[in-house]
Amino acid sequence: MASTATVTIAFPNPNHIVFSGTTTRVHPHGHLWLVNDSNGVVINFEILTAGYTFNDGGVGNPKQAFFTSSNPNPVAFDPCGGEFTNLMLLAGNTEFSVTVANANGQKYFYQFNFIEPTGALVSTTDPIIVNRG
Repeated sequence: MASTATVTIAFPNPNHIVFSGTTTRVHPHGHLWLVNDSNGVVINFEILTAGYTFNDGGVGNPKQAFFTSSNPNPVAFDPCGGEFTNLMLLAGNTEFSVTVANANGQKYFYQFNFIEPTGALVSTTDPIIVNRG
């Protein structure tokens, strides 16, 4: 059975995004170290700041909210050979869930795309996910 990690996201202002969590090691800029998590970890990201949502492209598509790559600056969702699966947007697009295979010891870059209360788009800048190996 997969373990679950919860990561919260807060926006002190539109140009400052802070990540935190207790079930996995999380850097405030979004870097995740999954070396102590099981294979197949489910990561739930929750936005704490009212008015902010994950960008679904206007069509309920979680792949618009989460871009991934094995290289810096991802420009679209890439499952990275099955590393990222089961993407879901929940709770009016304020929660996002992804299953990470977490078994190959690799480092992946990801970008979240958000919509702020004014309707403007905001994105993270290349945080990383480091898998257990």
